[in-house]
Amino acid sequence: MPQPYNGLAPEERADILRVRPQGALCNALRFLRMLPGEPEPPRETVMMTRFVGVRARRGGLLHTVAQLGAYVRQGEVLAHIYSIYGDELETIQAPTDGTFVRMTTFPSVATGERVITLGV
Repeated sequence: MPQPYNGLAPEERADILRVRPQGALCNALRFLRMLPGEPEPPRETVMMTRFVGVRARRGGLLHTVAQLGAYVRQGEVLAHIYSIYGDELETIQAPTDGTFVRMTTFPSVATGERVITLGV
């Protein structure tokens, strides 16, 4: 008989993790036989050979437009940097085609700070 975890049976644990049942966490738990079923393959595999950091030319408040995980084309707008008065100081564009894999989590950025990373 399966052992409860924090008082929950395996089928109850699956309900808690149903946010993204195809996600990596649930796949790991399925592999470990902590959840029923077999691990599901990812919908898409993206191969990256290097990462390209995009830096702010001006300091200010960062507003990201592109979504993490999105494939972007060279020249596509990724974010804007605004002054504390709301004036746009910089539009950040993708320097190359790639997958948007990282962004800073702080709303304020300094001149020269890496704000976005693309996987290419």
